[in-house]
Amino acid sequence: MLHGDSEMFFEPYSRVFLIPLRTCRSGEEIEDGWGGLWMRVDGRDRKITAFDNMQNRSIKGTTDWSTYSVVLDVSEEAVDVSFGTLMSGKG
Repeated sequence: MLHGDSEMFFEPYSRVFLIPLRTCRSGEEIEDGWGGLWMRVDGRDRKITAFDNMQNRSIKGTTDWSTYSVVLDVSEEAVDVSFGTLMSGKG
C-alpha cells in the first residue's frame, strides 16, 4: 500500500539550478515498507531529467523527529517540478 501527498509547480521566468525540499518528520512503527520525500524534474515530453525518492536513505521503523531533504539539479530543459511525501507498508 502506498500513501502520500504531492504537488507540482514550475515558474518559467526564473531559473533555479538547485531546488531543496526539506521537512521534519517522524516515523511510527513503519513496517513492511518505508517512507520519505520524493521530487522529480521533468523535461519536454515528460522525460524525467532528475529524480530522488529517498529509497536509499528511507524512514523505517520508529524514529524521532528529524530533518530530511532532497536536492535536485534543474536543467534548462525543465518544464515541471513535482514533489511530495510517500509511505509504503504499514505505519
